[in-house]
Amino acid sequence: MTPEKFRAIREKLGFSPEDWATAIGYRGKNTTRRVMVARLESGLRPVPVVTSLLVQMFERHGVPDDFRVTWEACGVPDRMAEMMSRFGVRAVTIPKRRTGRRGQRAPRAR
Repeated sequence: MTPEKFRAIREKLGFSPEDWATAIGYRGKNTTRRVMVARLESGLRPVPVVTSLLVQMFERHGVPDDFRVTWEACGVPDRMAEMMSRFGVRAVTIPKRRTGRRGQRAPRAR
């Protein structure tokens, strides 16, 4: 897949670079995901074959709802989501905290 086609499909589906990276399986901070998509779209990195097939499937059949990052998935009430969207704040997923007490270390092996 060419970088131009990769970008055209993303824009056709209406995704931002960060959300597009999430939909195709890249994880990390927003800047990391944005940079990864920019590298794929500029041709600095070739689009992997598996990613290319996934993107073509999205183009033909659409992106499943559970691949999209939404306010509802983050548990934000509708009214608050509407207000945040008006100000340009985007939905992000926050990883769950690991269980256990904060600040405790595992015992050292002797």
